[in-house]
Amino acid sequence: WDALLHVGLLSLGTLLLKAVIIPGLLLRTMRTANVRREVEPFISLHTSVLIGAVMVGVAFWMGSVLTLPRPAPATLLVPVALATLLLGFLVIVSRRKAITQVLGYLMLENGIYVFGQCLARDMPFVVELGILLDVLVGVFVMGIAIHHISREFDNIDTDELSTLRD
Repeated sequence: WDALLHVGLLSLGTLLLKAVIIPGLLLRTMRTANVRREVEPFISLHTSVLIGAVMVGVAFWMGSVLTLPRPAPATLLVPVALATLLLGFLVIVSRRKAITQVLGYLMLENGIYVFGQCLARDMPFVVELGILLDVLVGVFVMGIAIHHISREFDNIDTDELSTLRD
């Protein structure tokens, strides 16, 4: 019962954090920074979709050849986790707006979290809570930074912000 209680509390905390708190903070930051949509990403939409499809294919290949200490509870768990992780990297690298890069970071973290679920029996409860706390703090810091950047420079386009060097 004790292990079941730990898993239940972790699941509830994760659901609350990832489905309510983080989206609420991001929506508030987007409203404050007056962000509507990505205008000109570093990589075009068509190229992003093509690269993303290749990354998903690579993730499924890696998922089939990767050996885990224990078999994954579901056959698609590892490939989906790796695809989410790789697509998070793509979003971080290919988008100009800082808020979109924050979303890429969250995708990356979600991929890591799902992959971590394959090893849930081997990971202690405290480590999982530490990971969730790190993500929450990271989102807070990024939200505050985006808010201040938007307030000072009236723009959160990272391409234009790179011209502010000394």
